[in-house]
Amino acid sequence: MRTRGGMVYLVRHGEAENPQNVVYGRLPGYGLSIAGREGVRKLAAWLGLRGVDQIYSSPLARAYETAVLIAEACGVAHDAIYRL
Repeated sequence: MRTRGGMVYLVRHGEAENPQNVVYGRLPGYGLSIAGREGVRKLAAWLGLRGVDQIYSSPLARAYETAVLIAEACGVAHDAIYRL
């Protein structure tokens, strides 16, 4: 019997919309920029070729938005983990 080895990919959220260069940390209202969403879509296409099985993220807006875009493109589930 042959088993498939596992691989874990760690991904930082896409570029955030922040024209005022605010140090926003956990502040609400700083989602992904257009360029950030495009970068995530490119990454999602690359990950989709590698057989991603599951996506996990923190619930923070940028991480969550990034994870949802990747999960949708890869056709897999996404779970937000509130302990992150």
